Amino acid sequence: MNSKSIGLETSCDVLIPPAIKAEVGADAIAMIRKSGMLNKEYALATDYGTNAEIVLKAGNNLFAGSAAAGPAIEGQHIAFGMLASQGAIADMEYDWGWKALVLDETLALQGGDTVDMTSGKVLRTGRMRAKGITGTGVIALISTGLASGYISPPKINMPSGKLYLQDGIEFTEADLLEAGKAFGAIKAGQKTLAEHAGIALGDIPACYMAGAAGSCADPVKARDVGLIPAGTELVYQIGNTSLGLAVDLVLGDAKLWELQEIADNTLHVAFSSSDIFKRNYIRELAFWSEGAKYPEERKSNALKIVKSAGNGTQRQIALDPTYHIPLQNCNACVDCVKKCPEGALELKERYFQLDLRKCQGVSCLICEQACKEFRLAERGEVETITKSRI
Repeated sequence: MNSKSIGLETSCDVLIPPAIKAEVGADAIAMIRKSGMLNKEYALATDYGTNAEIVLKAGNNLFAGSAAAGPAIEGQHIAFGMLASQGAIADMEYDWGWKALVLDETLALQGGDTVDMTSGKVLRTGRMRAKGITGTGVIALISTGLASGYISPPKINMPSGKLYLQDGIEFTEADLLEAGKAFGAIKAGQKTLAEHAGIALGDIPACYMAGAAGSCADPVKARDVGLIPAGTELVYQIGNTSLGLAVDLVLGDAKLWELQEIADNTLHVAFSSSDIFKRNYIRELAFWSEGAKYPEERKSNALKIVKSAGNGTQRQIALDPTYHIPLQNCNACVDCVKKCPEGALELKERYFQLDLRKCQGVSCLICEQACKEFRLAERGEVETITKSRI
């Protein structure tokens, strides 16, 4: 249609890509076309947001639905939640304590304070101050809490029922439930499409994460909270596919009839009226709101991540979830290795290797107690790690 027919002053063609059906719109079409999932035998794509579009390719078939996840995935309905902007905690990393990674004025991650989340005590001061926490930060915080034992849904295992971050930012059990409802809706949607396809989520080796939250969240932490299937081996973070498709349409690299063909060949699954979705969501909600336990899904040992560079190229990131601690005044008695309850420490030829996926950090410190000479090279100097310092 012409732009003047819809009230615009400039005269130009307006291209409107097709929707799949009802609440599953052209965003899903964009994700299908721009992700490359059509070249896979089995693949799952999710656009993480308040209205989370989910597409599953199984053989020659495409299944699509949209989960009403709610705003927690974007940092809303969280006590100290905020949209992704300067001052938002968007990720966390272990640094003998938990360091907040905070967005700067360019929305790049910068180091904030390292804190003891059980008390809010600042262990080391970072350069960035924080105003709140955004959706990807919530994902990282809950992943951290689950791994460290601070969180056992629906409880935060602290007398106050809170976890403490820098600059007075707190995370409450009410926040945990709000986030759990969002995570549960997305996982229930993924499970529902898999059931319609007659496969298990564990049969899907490749996942695509789209949208701002999907492209910026740590995929390992997203997997920890159930936002991608546990058995996933390859994750593509593909950015804003809707904007990418809009550019393709304007440049003539995509045709409306091609997009209509994708829409016509995709089976729409209405989660709002699906008994399968209802059953799956009740199961997820029972975990987050009541702590119901279910058999654990097998986690892939390795997770390869491919990030879109925004210009059509991709780069693969090799994850190394380990920390190397140089040997210093060590007699290699390996008492620290033997006594680690999580099996997180391993003695190599010239260093200890610490698996950050297993280490309980400041909530444990058994390795420190086992060896008074346990030393860590940090920022170019060797310091004795003591409880008082941490």
